[in-house]
Amino acid sequence: MGSSIPVAALALSGLGTMDLLMRSQQLSLANQQRKAEAKAQIAQIEADRETEERRRARALAAASATARARLGAGAGGTNGGSGEALLAGLIDESETETLDAFARRQRQIDAIRTGIAFDKRRNLLDQAQLVSSYIR
Repeated sequence: MGSSIPVAALALSGLGTMDLLMRSQQLSLANQQRKAEAKAQIAQIEADRETEERRRARALAAASATARARLGAGAGGTNGGSGEALLAGLIDESETETLDAFARRQRQIDAIRTGIAFDKRRNLLDQAQLVSSYIR
């Protein structure tokens, strides 16, 4: 990806064209590095999501099995109202945790993307200021 400095601005500047190009390329490289870091952060958040979902599913299965065993041992069974209510409560709790985790991850990803958009605008402003400092 090349520099976004217009060729006309470079022609007008006369002196320092190489310095201008080098500084512009440094800005572009920094922006590319930031994008790569953000992409890696988002990928890590997604990988963590998958791990967390597997952990939550195992925990729900274990809690359900434990609750069924306790209810069965007490001769109450899981087909009665209290047994069903207990199991429904475990499922609801797990679903709530899943939704909360999803919202938290989405906020993290949104913050990363907002930072990238800000960096892009700042990079364009920096390049415009760089060109204008050489034109004067």
